[in-house]
Amino acid sequence: MSWIIALLTLWTGALLVGLGLSVAASWRHFRKRTPPVSSLALTVIRPIKGADEGLAAHLESLVLADQEGRLQILLAMEGERDPAHAVAREFARSHPERDIEIVLSGPNPGRMGKMHNMIEALPKAKHPFIVFTDADTGASPELLAHTQDAFASGAEAVFALPYHGQAPGLAGLLLRAAVNHSFGTSAALFHRLGRFMHFSGAWMGYRRDLLERMGGLEPFSRVIADDFSLGSAAVRAGARLIFLSVPARLRESDQSLSEVLAHLGKWAAIIHCALPGFYWFVPLLSPGNAAAALWLACELSAQNVALGRAALAACLIARPGAALIQDLIVEGEAMPAGGYALVALQDIGALLFWLSGFRSHIEWRGSRYRLRPGGSAELLG
Repeated sequence: MSWIIALLTLWTGALLVGLGLSVAASWRHFRKRTPPVSSLALTVIRPIKGADEGLAAHLESLVLADQEGRLQILLAMEGERDPAHAVAREFARSHPERDIEIVLSGPNPGRMGKMHNMIEALPKAKHPFIVFTDADTGASPELLAHTQDAFASGAEAVFALPYHGQAPGLAGLLLRAAVNHSFGTSAALFHRLGRFMHFSGAWMGYRRDLLERMGGLEPFSRVIADDFSLGSAAVRAGARLIFLSVPARLRESDQSLSEVLAHLGKWAAIIHCALPGFYWFVPLLSPGNAAAALWLACELSAQNVALGRAALAACLIARPGAALIQDLIVEGEAMPAGGYALVALQDIGALLFWLSGFRSHIEWRGSRYRLRPGGSAELLG
């Protein structure tokens, strides 16, 4: 048992050091910078399905961010029967001076719904720099300016870190803790180490010629995690990738606690599908799990009990402490205290979601999919 305790001590310490390095990398990457000056013309493609709460405001944010009117905005949905069509039509009608077009993608021939809309809208893009952004994501002048500057400086692909904003109740806090302090915690550090893999569809941009080198969008039409698959292909193609120092702020529609739990479980299954080999090791990368294992080993063996308790206490303090610092750096404001209590326990609690990821079927926006290792998905209806 002594060698197990020694190994767990080293591993817990390494993960806590990694947590500290992640905070330092976030400070270096996201600290306030002089806003760039660029007026590069971009095409923004926003695939939409359903009129989620906040859709009108998120569409309006594109115009508010684009003071010079340099954006071409393509709103892609399957047909006029989609509730989002009325919202999009009103948005376009209220801005006749802007280049806004609603693209009706038509019946889906078995593609993933979001990618189907992106594929059908892409031929209408007028500019060589194209941003794909989710319907629940708001734009800002800073985000747009940094995107334009990145492309102007030679980037072939750009990505912004998704950061979930205020949302009501326990469900909202759970979403913020999961999105902001699981997916995003190590993004800046991995980018700094040259191993950036935190691609997100919230806000991702590509040069058109890079997409052509990658074979266009059609090869990705049946992958469940389109953002990860596209980003990974860009890396394999040797693209110059820039991780933006401004986050993409998102806010999903208000959901009940059961809906949020189902949503997070769905994403666990998607991660397992996209990265089946890596997925087995995910629990080992959480400092909370390592500290809990060390504490349990010490208690069961009655050896180094003080060490185990100290390690667990250190993690319960460090995890929310790091989250608070990251929020202040990236978002400029803190969550309610309850959110940090969730962060303190989320590593251990995430084990339940990890277990739920070992399944082959998910429900997503009214459709059922069969997941296959490697990231592909089959639409079942």
